[in-house]
Amino acid sequence: MGKDVFISYKSEEFDSANMVRGVLERNGITCWMAPADIPSGSNYAVEVPNAIRAAKVVVFILSEQSQKSEWTQKELDIALNAKKPIMPFALEECDLISPFDFYLGNVQRNDVFQDVSSGLEKLVRDIKALTGSDAQSVDIPEDTLQALRAGFTKQKTKKLLPLIIACAAVVVAAIAAFMLFSGGGNNASTSTTVSASATSAQRVAAEVYASQIGSYMDAGTVNSYENISASSSDTLKVNKAFSILSFVRNQGDAAAQVESVSMEISSLEPIEDVIIQADATVANGDMLLVYAVNNGWGTSKDTEIEVFATSSNSAKRIELSDFATNVELDEARDFEPGDVARPVKAIVDIDKFKAVAHQKKSEYDLDLHVVNKETGDEIRSFSLQWNEREGLHVFYGGVGDAGYSVTLFAVLDVDANPTSIRFSGEQANPRVEDTFRIETVVAPTKSCNVVCKDVYSVNGELQETPEYSVMVTVPVFFDGAFGNQYNLTADLAADPDMGDLQMQRVADKYRYDPQSIFDNRQNKDSGSSTANAGGSTSTSTSADTAATAKAASSETKAASTSEPKMSAEEYAEKYPGVKASTPEGFSMRMEPFWGVWATASKDMDEARSFVESARSEAFEAQAFISSDWENLNPETWYVVSLGCSDTEEEANAILTRARKWGYEDAYVKYSGKRL
Repeated sequence: MGKDVFISYKSEEFDSANMVRGVLERNGITCWMAPADIPSGSNYAVEVPNAIRAAKVVVFILSEQSQKSEWTQKELDIALNAKKPIMPFALEECDLISPFDFYLGNVQRNDVFQDVSSGLEKLVRDIKALTGSDAQSVDIPEDTLQALRAGFTKQKTKKLLPLIIACAAVVVAAIAAFMLFSGGGNNASTSTTVSASATSAQRVAAEVYASQIGSYMDAGTVNSYENISASSSDTLKVNKAFSILSFVRNQGDAAAQVESVSMEISSLEPIEDVIIQADATVANGDMLLVYAVNNGWGTSKDTEIEVFATSSNSAKRIELSDFATNVELDEARDFEPGDVARPVKAIVDIDKFKAVAHQKKSEYDLDLHVVNKETGDEIRSFSLQWNEREGLHVFYGGVGDAGYSVTLFAVLDVDANPTSIRFSGEQANPRVEDTFRIETVVAPTKSCNVVCKDVYSVNGELQETPEYSVMVTVPVFFDGAFGNQYNLTADLAADPDMGDLQMQRVADKYRYDPQSIFDNRQNKDSGSSTANAGGSTSTSTSADTAATAKAASSETKAASTSEPKMSAEEYAEKYPGVKASTPEGFSMRMEPFWGVWATASKDMDEARSFVESARSEAFEAQAFISSDWENLNPETWYVVSLGCSDTEEEANAILTRARKWGYEDAYVKYSGKRL
């Protein structure tokens, strides 16, 4: 159930935001606020959008700092798309900058910094009015008022400090000038000071003037120094790898050189999380096999996996024994990181299955639920279906250029607990002829919290970025190995009688390798020269990388299509009337493709609405009629893909981003040709 209020804020304003939360909850208003309300081991990119969509109103803690955060920008974007009221709660006098002027330009602000007591009372009453509650009286603790007032006073002093310093500098300069021209003071000493200042200005020939932290795989979206501004210390939650992206600007010396690059680590702590996942398949025509794995780095003690069914005909729980025989169930067990088990093995009796399943035309299906009995959490749900054509099967349904650049990559061994990563080799010490982009990347070997910064030596001057805090979630197994009838499940199901030790040996082949992140990115990025850490430098040129990527893409395309591609005109000629049968708002695509399937509906307008929502989150979503395509469901469903790709690799890249945005049930499948 959603909370009344989602509080959006930047980490620097945590104390103020937390005090606001305290006042709201004291007055009977429920609040959702990260990180306190994010369950341990959960995905930040899933929990936050869900919390915003479930809330009745979004309170945005407005300040200069909060407008520098990419997270608050994303949160307001989601709130607007979900048509949630937004209440700007201004901690200081500040102008709205882009894109916040677009979000909030016509929204009335609550300038609490002018009168703390009145501002908080107004906020409580406004929220009560929006949520349909009556605010008889507002209770605001005196210590909260004093703490907020003290914070605002400190903020004003901080804002005035540069002006005070500037005024002081003018006074000092005036006194020095008076002494110089009146004959007071030592002329030689003054001359020496000016000379030293000039020497210092010449020596700083290049400057690290902007940096930000982000997901390594997403960092390519920031491709120009014009699209980045210097950011203060910030926090980040990311999957698998992160990078500090910095820009070095030349200050007029053509020989400017970055002499060394390192990432300094002040704190590194492993995250001992537990991530139990499940998958299922059918073997030998009638054997149901369910597998479970711990994809996290913590140990799950005495864990029992439970599997049961429900039918659309009724809400009554259906036991495995109601439709299957020879049911073998695993006992409770400890799941170490990477452990695999088979909690269910059973023979499905088709006649019994038909008797309890939901029938639609010639197809029968049951919804199967895989539950972690220890926590009560549902790990996975899927549909077990039977029809004459396919027999028994498992179905998972969908609910400007910065010039030259260099990527420096290193695998961070969390167990070794390093304090510094040195990037070396020719690529790590570039000449700075104009503006140079440097992306330092680390891919940890396991989930961890890390606090770090980049330190550069530029023409003899040490320069550094702000310190960043990052929580990195790293799986034990690589993407696609488990969770949707992928390779690992198929290998395990090849021998249904496989013992625990054999299953573990099969699973170990699919363990995640952090270096693979860089290898995948290197094949995709044709325009960047790259270097590994530790002195091993890649010698591939941009042309080589581009050629490799193109060749790999061509091979995948050739493997995925068994016949030559036809143009839209050739398709129209071969399949006359196809275009005319396509409803308005649905894709006119003729060629086969790899889809990232996210939902299916019998309601055409519902599918269209889903497409619009996905497009607002920057997915190139399209809707199709399933029965128009060879490999999709022959029954007419209105299905939505978050993207259409020529290769499976490209589709999996979209799938990775989709799951970050909360599309947990999306999956990749080839469409086949247009019928």
